[in-house]
Amino acid sequence: MCGDTVPDWDISVGAFAHDTVIAKVRCVATRLLQINGRFGRFNPSRKVMIEPRLLPSALLHAAATRPSHGVGIFDRSGRKCDRRTFPELLAMVQEFAGRWQTLGVAPGDRVILSLDTSWTFIGAWLGAVWLGALPVAAAPSGPLSSVERYRLRLDAVMRKLDARYVLVPAGSLAEELTASHQEPLAGSVIAADRFMSLTPTRPQANRPADDDMVSLQLTSGSTGTPKAAVLSHRGLVHNALALHETLATGSAPYDASLVGWLPLHHDMGLVGYLVSSVLTGMNLWLFPPTAFLGRPTRWLEVVSTSGPCITFAPNFAYGHCVQYCTAKDIETMDLSQWRAAVVGAEMVRPETMELFSTTFAPSGFTPEVLRPGYGLAEATLAVCVDQKRRGVRTTALPQNGGGYGGRRSVVCVGAPVRDTKIRVIDGAGSTLPEGHIGEVLVSGPGVFRGYLNDTKATNQVLADGWLRTGDLGLISDDELYVTGRLKDVLIVHGKNFMPHEVEAIAEQAAGGGLSRSCAFSTLQDQEAEKVVLVVEVTTGDADTLAAHGNAIRRLVAGELSFTIGEVLLVRRGTIPKTSSGKIRRDALRDLYFKGMLQPLLRS
Repeated sequence: MCGDTVPDWDISVGAFAHDTVIAKVRCVATRLLQINGRFGRFNPSRKVMIEPRLLPSALLHAAATRPSHGVGIFDRSGRKCDRRTFPELLAMVQEFAGRWQTLGVAPGDRVILSLDTSWTFIGAWLGAVWLGALPVAAAPSGPLSSVERYRLRLDAVMRKLDARYVLVPAGSLAEELTASHQEPLAGSVIAADRFMSLTPTRPQANRPADDDMVSLQLTSGSTGTPKAAVLSHRGLVHNALALHETLATGSAPYDASLVGWLPLHHDMGLVGYLVSSVLTGMNLWLFPPTAFLGRPTRWLEVVSTSGPCITFAPNFAYGHCVQYCTAKDIETMDLSQWRAAVVGAEMVRPETMELFSTTFAPSGFTPEVLRPGYGLAEATLAVCVDQKRRGVRTTALPQNGGGYGGRRSVVCVGAPVRDTKIRVIDGAGSTLPEGHIGEVLVSGPGVFRGYLNDTKATNQVLADGWLRTGDLGLISDDELYVTGRLKDVLIVHGKNFMPHEVEAIAEQAAGGGLSRSCAFSTLQDQEAEKVVLVVEVTTGDADTLAAHGNAIRRLVAGELSFTIGEVLLVRRGTIPKTSSGKIRRDALRDLYFKGMLQPLLRS
């Protein structure tokens, strides 16, 4: 029987009985549909949830109304897929909530998940939300990472957040971390296999208010301990749905599938894919990042066979697909039903997008599918996304927009999502008119509540409801054009240049737009700065390296009218990156000063 006033969210723990769970879920969801205001907004005549306010109620609704939809995870080869329907996912989430409770985790406790894309991550993250605890997604240790560096990073995050537990993969790494004698990490590490062996208890019903905290999102800072952005139920739900409203088309807007490979510890992977799937009831197909990096066209193959679909990926992913595709791949794929390919997380390169569009045009791909977007962890995920459906559009950087000397164009990342506002300010804090470059400020429901346990950092970026992003951009026709990062500006002879201007030229010269580079500045003396450019190459041939170096210098001087102080050509994989593919500029600068880059050619 359904409750008279408040739905019973406790569906099942232990053995899973599919038909029984679906019947009870339908009963609970029906009761939810009769409640207006606390759990979400509803359309009573159609009995369809329009906008839930809490993630648990959205999971109930997805299980009740779309019991055949769900989530599938491919293995590391990208071939075999393990799939669970939303009713099965709901039962699993309750089991994981029960395991957290067995460990003594209570509402408000922080738990860190340092795991790869897996059912353990999904169950543990959603299970913590179900219980009212605050999950924190952290990057796992890479295959070549230093265990000691990883341990120090986890320890610093645990101290800063006062976390109860950190969940890590099973194996030797877990054993080394568990054997640590350093507090608070010692005794707080839980290996995935040990966690799964816990007997789940029936989780206590947690019915938070929509303004309560739902999770913590680590910033992808280049150096130091990342900060933890506090997200609320209202902000998380609103931002994910507002984003998908801009992408939805047709009479059945949420009948598309989501197909992605971004790690779930990244905001675009977590919110863009997992949270969005629960909120909209869309099918979700996930690849481990390693599967994409090893065979990127497998991602496109699933896009080709999944019918109407939506994807999220950074710029480099499209170049990666072009580099590894074959004529047979292009001939056998059908990309004509790709509904929206959102490009974000790093600067969007027009030349990369044009190359991708041209390469896969025979597969039915059209440039209008590409939807540049802009967002950041402190805004939950999305701030702007292209809503005109005209593909990648650019404008020339203004010659009088604050002394910027670059001559290259910049990409439009669209208009703000629903209920979100943007403005651009100068160094004195005054709002600039359209067409002028300044710092981008954001306000709206998705803006975070502050950094946990870091009032100073919070006050530096939040004021009067506006978030200072630290990004530079301009507004034209109510759309945003991001020009770069405030702290990354290169100052050469009194003119300001953005690193990506130099990088785009270098990558075109060295690898046809498919290489990776990083430009930064360092003080050459008391009055001038030296621009250093590091470029990854795939060759070790001395003559070819010399030709690349000369071409880069010549093109930069010709197009931007300044001379690069130093060019370093390095092996592929040398430039540090975040999990989403962003360049870690500060980390690379640090390696440069320490003499640890070992260039193949220095000029």
